[in-house]
Amino acid sequence: MTATSQINENHRFSAKLAIENTSSPTSKHLLLVIDDDIIMQKLLKTYGDTLGYQVATAGDGETGLELAKQLRPAAILLDVMMPGMDGWMVLSLLKKDPELANIPIIMVSIMEDKMLGQAMGATEYLTKPLRRKDLNTVLQKYLGRDDFHEVLLVEDDPMFREIMEDTLKDAGLQVYSAENGREALDCLQHKKPHLILSDLTMPEMDGFEFITHLRQNAAWQSIPVVVLTSRNITPDEHNRLTHGVDKVFHKGNYCIEDLLEEIKTCLLKTAVDKG
Repeated sequence: MTATSQINENHRFSAKLAIENTSSPTSKHLLLVIDDDIIMQKLLKTYGDTLGYQVATAGDGETGLELAKQLRPAAILLDVMMPGMDGWMVLSLLKKDPELANIPIIMVSIMEDKMLGQAMGATEYLTKPLRRKDLNTVLQKYLGRDDFHEVLLVEDDPMFREIMEDTLKDAGLQVYSAENGREALDCLQHKKPHLILSDLTMPEMDGFEFITHLRQNAAWQSIPVVVLTSRNITPDEHNRLTHGVDKVFHKGNYCIEDLLEEIKTCLLKTAVDKG
């Protein structure tokens, strides 16, 4: 078997796995990535995962067309420069197929060819390197979602609160904020979030007291709580938090991707428990 044949066989095997691992082939939350760059595939899959989408990937145009027909994704992220069948050819074939023509196609390329993409029927044209924020904006524009998770952010530092609000919104989450534990309890009287992200050191009511009140209320006991704090937690404080929070991150050395992954894990666990 030649190297080219082996690559094509690997792509077909990946396509088969993608189909088998996608629970709903007509899912309105499914994205299809067609890109020969493995690193870009992984990046877009990570972006899609954190934004709450299922993601299937294809490494060439032929496999991408096969997956598009079988999975009927909500949107297709399509590279331009690929060996063999390039993105323009794939775009043309997708638009000629009456069963696929209405799927939003987002061209993602290092080349600036927005006018050509629009002329050929692309829904949007994004250039690499692609930010998660840009992808989320486009997906929101064309797909819309009424099932995004809501996060209550409890943080007294206005600058850090703004940064976290932007970060969480870029990750596809709906966010509302409180400046301390007392405000957070007031918020909970009117709206129950899917997750709470809380600081510990705050005026009026700190995070420890807030979490105690939270867990004493039967209506709120199941809400996951992730702590993000600059405080050096003592062993006694750690014990106080053990049964009240799902995870503690330190502001001085946390990784945003780890934080978002933990939030996603908590939200998925909550969804499974409710199911």
